[in-house]
Amino acid sequence: MLISIRDLIEKVLRKRKDEDASSTTPTPVEYESMAEVLRQGKAEFERKWQLKMSSSIRLSDMEICKTLGFGKFGRVILVRLLSRQNAYAATKVMNKRVILAHSTVECVIFEKKILQATSFPFLVRYYDHFKDNANLYLVLEYVPGGDMFTHLRRANRFDDASTRFYVAQITLSLEYLHHLGIVHRDLKPENLMVGVDGFLKIADFGLAKRIGVRGKTSTKCGTKVYMAPELLAMRRVYYSFDVDWWALGVMTYEMTVGRMPFEASHPMEMLYKINRRQIRYPAYMNENTVRLVHGLLEPNLKYRLVSTQQVKAHPYFQKTNWMQLYYKKVRPPFVPVVRSARDTNNFDPISDEPIEEWSEDVFAKEFEDF
Repeated sequence: MLISIRDLIEKVLRKRKDEDASSTTPTPVEYESMAEVLRQGKAEFERKWQLKMSSSIRLSDMEICKTLGFGKFGRVILVRLLSRQNAYAATKVMNKRVILAHSTVECVIFEKKILQATSFPFLVRYYDHFKDNANLYLVLEYVPGGDMFTHLRRANRFDDASTRFYVAQITLSLEYLHHLGIVHRDLKPENLMVGVDGFLKIADFGLAKRIGVRGKTSTKCGTKVYMAPELLAMRRVYYSFDVDWWALGVMTYEMTVGRMPFEASHPMEMLYKINRRQIRYPAYMNENTVRLVHGLLEPNLKYRLVSTQQVKAHPYFQKTNWMQLYYKKVRPPFVPVVRSARDTNNFDPISDEPIEEWSEDVFAKEFEDF
């Protein structure tokens, strides 16, 4: 029996309608404001924060491809996940002995919990975690576009539109993190990854801490040239989210000018320059950029821009549509060349070394919460 084209089309459409009706995949909610994003994001974060997530992967489930970089406690490696349809991931390998030597067990636990519980377009995604006798492992989204430091070094400096594009994404990320009560404390171009779509991903939460929306802390940590004056001071000072906004000011200047606003060989020398506001603004800097940097790099906390509301309302962002940026409906100024899912050409070549292995777990008690 012959079936007409019209009947055939109607049959296909009915089948698709039935499939859609039986599908259990929820339709993504599109929020109309950042207030909605933050409200739902906090509820989801609180739910995940209380969960004790078990690991479902081991080193034997991975094929180690390449070392991407080295850090204070270990390294980051590119791996192929054999049990997950051969997907690729960036795995942070942290040595237990080194962590204990630096008394940073709490930092590592915080990093794992924060990565597990957060979900935002401009933060790297958490996949899994596990540990063995020698090391702790965080399995994270691989961002093959490389880090912002490398791209900035190649370009020397960015134009105003490009800098605003990147600074706006960091601003939204800080709004989200601070709404959750999390202070990052180590914002710098090396910790900003560029995705295949040209958008940023904050990738390192090794110094991040949950202090609560009105909390404070006093631990002095971070990278010297991005540290706020209250972190450089010799005396003990309690601080909050203001240190992240200071770091944003440093990066805004760095991206725009191609050098650091304050350069010194000693923290006290840098503090001297900061307190006297010894910043040189080149003639080509946009007036609104100068005003933003000036407000963020104010040594007196009483006059510094220290809240999301103040920063987002600044004239520097007058042309920024925050919701379009959140949904990545803005065209990025630069898209990195990525040839495959395992492409590492946007990373500097690094020699590979074998991962350390121990025959017994001598620090099992110290890391039982990981």
